[in-house]
Amino acid sequence: MTGAFWIRFTEFLQVSLDFTWFLPLLAGWLTCKHGIGVLRAWWPLALLPSLGVTLGDGIGIRFGVSSATLLLSLIIAAAIDGRLAMPSPRRWLRGNTAFPAIVGFCLLVVAALDPAPWRVVSPPGELRINLLAIPPLLILLVSIRWEELASSVWTGWAQRTIGTLAVLAAALVLAGLASTGSVSLGSASIRFGTYSLSTLVPIACFGLVLLGCCRPLALAALLFAGVVIDRVFAIAVGASLTPFMAAEDWSRLAWDSLPGGLAAILTGHVFRALLAPGGFSLPDGKAIAHLALAWIAMVLITPLLTRFTAPSYGSALWLVAAISFAAGTYWRARSLVFVPPLLMCLWLFAAAITPAGLGGGASGALAAIALVSFPFAFCGVFLAIGRELAPLDSSRDGPSAIGPAHADAIALIDVSPLAEIVEQVDRSATWRSFLVAAAPFLVLWQLFELYGVHRFVEQASETFGGEPMLEDWHYAVGALLALAPLGFAFWDWLDRQDRFRMLALASGCILGAILWQLFGGLFGYSMWELIDEFADAPLVIVGVFACLVPVPVSGLLAGTDRRIAQPVFLGLCGVLIAAALAGIGWLAMQDDLEVTELLGTLALIGALAFVCLAVARFVRLRLLLAGDRPRELLFGALRDKGFWVRMAAASGLPSSSWHLGALKNPAFWALFLARFVVYTGGVVARSWTLIGAAVILLGHALFHAGKRLSAREMWRPTVASASDRPILFLRGFDDDQCTFHRRAWNLPARWLDLWCFRQNLDEALVDELAQFGPVIALGRPDDKRTPFGARRHYSDHADWQRTLAAAARSAQAIVLVASDSPGVKWEYDLLKNEGMLEKVLLVFRPDAAHRAANRHAAQWFHSAAGTKIDEAIAAGLYPVSLRLAAGVALMAAAKSPGAAASVLSLRLHFHEPQAQ
Repeated sequence: MTGAFWIRFTEFLQVSLDFTWFLPLLAGWLTCKHGIGVLRAWWPLALLPSLGVTLGDGIGIRFGVSSATLLLSLIIAAAIDGRLAMPSPRRWLRGNTAFPAIVGFCLLVVAALDPAPWRVVSPPGELRINLLAIPPLLILLVSIRWEELASSVWTGWAQRTIGTLAVLAAALVLAGLASTGSVSLGSASIRFGTYSLSTLVPIACFGLVLLGCCRPLALAALLFAGVVIDRVFAIAVGASLTPFMAAEDWSRLAWDSLPGGLAAILTGHVFRALLAPGGFSLPDGKAIAHLALAWIAMVLITPLLTRFTAPSYGSALWLVAAISFAAGTYWRARSLVFVPPLLMCLWLFAAAITPAGLGGGASGALAAIALVSFPFAFCGVFLAIGRELAPLDSSRDGPSAIGPAHADAIALIDVSPLAEIVEQVDRSATWRSFLVAAAPFLVLWQLFELYGVHRFVEQASETFGGEPMLEDWHYAVGALLALAPLGFAFWDWLDRQDRFRMLALASGCILGAILWQLFGGLFGYSMWELIDEFADAPLVIVGVFACLVPVPVSGLLAGTDRRIAQPVFLGLCGVLIAAALAGIGWLAMQDDLEVTELLGTLALIGALAFVCLAVARFVRLRLLLAGDRPRELLFGALRDKGFWVRMAAASGLPSSSWHLGALKNPAFWALFLARFVVYTGGVVARSWTLIGAAVILLGHALFHAGKRLSAREMWRPTVASASDRPILFLRGFDDDQCTFHRRAWNLPARWLDLWCFRQNLDEALVDELAQFGPVIALGRPDDKRTPFGARRHYSDHADWQRTLAAAARSAQAIVLVASDSPGVKWEYDLLKNEGMLEKVLLVFRPDAAHRAANRHAAQWFHSAAGTKIDEAIAAGLYPVSLRLAAGVALMAAAKSPGAAASVLSLRLHFHEPQAQ
């Protein structure tokens, strides 16, 4: 069973998590992974009643699932599973019952349009029976071969057994469609059956088109035929033409099923290409625009027919889900930001111009749109990103899956999508490291405060007598809460587990849905107040919407149209920001706003912007982590899985410090405390700006001092090492550390590179690989001081070749940077002559000045590599690395070479056995 949980903070602000809306997504995902057979255990959900409990203070819980939602889930599962052999309509209809089945569908439309309930009220219960639904449901029960449909899912059961059970289950489900009942027992309530067929009919239309059982035009004709039959029935009962023509009588019909059914037919036609077996083509912008226009027409036409407010329930919300999912597949991450507010604005505008207006408010409707739109857009983005990363999946099939047709060729792999994810993970980890550095001190402070409370309670009890106000279990709970900041270690463990990747998807969906619901409630309340205030000035309301709607529209289109939509979006944002600042300045000039209040307002706006940015980064990271990627490629491998290692990694320390012996080194404490000092400076700067800035600079100086202290550890080839086999770093001395270049004006990225050891390849090697063994290299002879990075050995000209040859033979991995220097050319010959290419990772230089050196190094590594570099450059890619995997040469390339692509190459080369 699915559940729902809701909290009503105020009359207009409610947050709910109705997992029923996620059931089709769950069914689609499970079917894609395991086939439709995994849903066999779902059939009791159609028979179980819905149970609701109100806990008071606006808090409630509900368990249950509607028949319409369950039908939609099964339809999507049947469309996704290519292994399912669905029988043709002629096979699952008994004999010559095609015409009775068509009549039954038309009568079902009549029952959805014009319900005729027979109501029995007997406290504490109530029973309703839709009399018009009984004939079509009996016709469908008799006409359809339910055993044929069931046997396509339950393939291993006996025909007679599955037939009996299928007919019995179908009879019970259809009986629930014609009746509904409820029982209230205090704060608890139980409901069974279907209250209305206005949602079931559109879902049935969607399924018939999606599964190819009926042509769209024929199904639309059946819907209109149902309307005609309904009116003919009204004429027969009324004995006049008045019911056919009177608007008053038409407004009493449940018109949701007709426009909803037509929109569902269009939706099924659009998604048939996406979900049909063998197709799987994502919707384009034109198809999404058609769905949006169908939804707008439904929102506008339904109130004109019913004389009621715009629909924000049933089939209208399912169409919102379809639009959001399609937009997510097309516009990717932009849809998470712009689709929910765009749909809210469109619904508000449509509801405002309908005859009934907004009715009792718009907060609930906008919150419902937010609840549905964001998770479906999130899953659409997840699907699109998953398809984008599919060619990179070598963890399952091995290199041969992406390898060349013959052994002498080279496989070219575009690692750009995965490199972007690695960069996002690195940035998020860097930001989080500042909070992690403060966590131990925060825990100590909270434990000290808890001890103070304990002492105060004891003294108060001794002074005034009586029993202590707090018991021991209160202090135990307080101690657990005080240790909560250390929960990042557990969260980091979850993030690194491949088997918990769906937890990332669920947490991102839930958090985004909750926040957008809060925004929808506040936005709906404020717009309702605005519309009520300017009810006599419709031009003002139109002007407000004319300013609001283009912002999300242009922001959404800016992802695919950079010539027009992007400048328009940036211009509109600039105008809105300028208008807000002008308004604040005008209030300050009018003496309505003091300087302290002005600064407080600006600080609040800045804090809200920072929180929104942090939440957006968290949700995006959850989206990226939900993909089917080995976590060791995204986070880097951890050799030891203990708490200390996880804490050191989360604190942003290089992997050379991930052992208890590092506690004896001053460099460890300098690197560890630097983040806490910077964090403290940011907190102090809120009250004393200059002092806070000085503390922040002190933190940067402490971090630099830690790197200088770490560089004092040298490589001594003559001393036998008791540690693991080394990792050898070979490069030319013209760029000793192989710097990753960033644009000069990209200051945030350059600052993050400083704190996450991504300024050059030398630092990245220590940060990634030093936990597996010492990273060693020959030092540049003219070094005035040893840089932070690999352990250096400064050899004289006489013995450097002998020292390097011995190190290469004993190394577990060799990272070689392309260069045309004489020393590197000698290293080329050494590695090739002694058969060490299997453990060599050849890293290319990204700048054009070293293109010739890249080509020479590639041809040394493999005779066909030079041609492959030309092929990559012609495709708009930069070669990143070249390596051998199971005897096959693999060349990694990226659209924008940088730290992330090189780090990803290191992980692929060094940790490939673990990743597989």
